[in-house]
Amino acid sequence: MFLILLCFLNGEKLVYDGYFGPWKVGVAVMEFIPDDSTGEIVSTQRTTGFFKRVFYVDDKQTSIVRLEDLTSIRFKKRIREGKYSADIEITYREDSIIYSDGRHFYAGRRYYDILSAIYKAREMDFNVGDTLKLPVHTGGKPKVMYIPVVDTVKVSVPFGVFNAYVLSPVVKGEKVFGSEGDLKIFLSKDSLKFPVLIETKLFFGKLLFRLKERHPIEETD
Repeated sequence: MFLILLCFLNGEKLVYDGYFGPWKVGVAVMEFIPDDSTGEIVSTQRTTGFFKRVFYVDDKQTSIVRLEDLTSIRFKKRIREGKYSADIEITYREDSIIYSDGRHFYAGRRYYDILSAIYKAREMDFNVGDTLKLPVHTGGKPKVMYIPVVDTVKVSVPFGVFNAYVLSPVVKGEKVFGSEGDLKIFLSKDSLKFPVLIETKLFFGKLLFRLKERHPIEETD
């Protein structure tokens, strides 16, 4: 587990090209930026080129987490998709969860947000047939993110060719990474377990985000 933790707790930046069929339509970036006892996860997605005029997307999600267990301290989401926009901030305390729209909830435990739950899954041990279960609180009530490990496949992306686990996270009644359903995350089948491919289904069809670059944010000896 220590080796797996090292893969992103020292800092990591993943860059993806987004495709709709054969056309490149956007870019996505996922970063983990460590501090002394906390980490910042930043996920951005935006459309580019001609497709930006067809369907404008400029989304950003930020999660501040405890390094000890990757549970959430603060989660911010900024959504800009076509004519739709939304902003929300959630603060996670030991005994309560506070939403920026004024809602307060009692919390008898620590929770993950949608973004930190995906990173927590990378740190966990699993095999095909397992279903990971993580407590999340982002839609106004406590829920469980179920993450079935459905298969292992070989995938080819600009960054290389990988054997990968196929995970299909779902939270009942909520979108995960904006997906309308059938989200699939392909994690490299090695100690790093980094997402090499993300497949998401939107109202107009399927988008594929293929990893093209992976960089350490902080070099270590």
